[in-house]
Amino acid sequence: MPATLRDLTPEPFSSPAQVAVVLETIESFFRDRQDRRAVFATAYVAATRAVAGGIDGGFFRDKDWVTVYLLSFANLYRDALLAFDRGDIARVPRPWRRSFQLSSQAKGLVLQDLLLGINAHINHDLPIALVEAGIATSVGDRAHDHRAVNQLLEKSTDRVQKRIEDLYSPALGLLDRVFGPLDEKFTGFSFSVARESAWQSAEALERASDRARERSHIESRANIVAQAIEAPHARWVVGVLRRLEDTLSSDELLSLG
Repeated sequence: MPATLRDLTPEPFSSPAQVAVVLETIESFFRDRQDRRAVFATAYVAATRAVAGGIDGGFFRDKDWVTVYLLSFANLYRDALLAFDRGDIARVPRPWRRSFQLSSQAKGLVLQDLLLGINAHINHDLPIALVEAGIATSVGDRAHDHRAVNQLLEKSTDRVQKRIEDLYSPALGLLDRVFGPLDEKFTGFSFSVARESAWQSAEALERASDRARERSHIESRANIVAQAIEAPHARWVVGVLRRLEDTLSSDELLSLG
């Protein structure tokens, strides 16, 4: 068994297949240690496999660009994860810091673990990854492929939610059926809106005369969303949902419906 996360990913990612395999190993690493950073890793494995399948299947207009996009995106997650693991907190973007701290200490809900990771990766990392991949040329094709990624991710949403329910929180399925889409109702977070906003942020970053300042703005905006996810207005709801997650079996939850 690997002793550290660095053992799992000693070098930056270099292919979509490698990303998927290493993310699965990271997911197992966290699950073996009952570290709830596994929740986001579970979702990220599925997302990576969906996009990698699209690359292999000719789904995109520019598969080489989407490959660079996927690798840049994954390496930003890797960098934040390893910096947090070695205690170099100053190098961990604030939205990731909130995500890793809450999840590693299991202080919140599985839903929060998932959404904090998604927020950090989309609202913070994705604009940076898009600029690293390059959006200044062939903008029409690249915008098309960015939105085509959304289609693949939407198709995998039910499968991802089912796996997270099975592994971490049987309550999620019941609560989603009772209250509707919990991500938006509970925290105001919208996955599709976030990905569209990430493209707009990437365009602003691409044009910025001071990219360090613009990246700071991107980090601040993502951190505000993270604060909302971590501390929703109806705090009593967190306690109620946490008790559901912790104490009821799948059969008991279904009987409530």
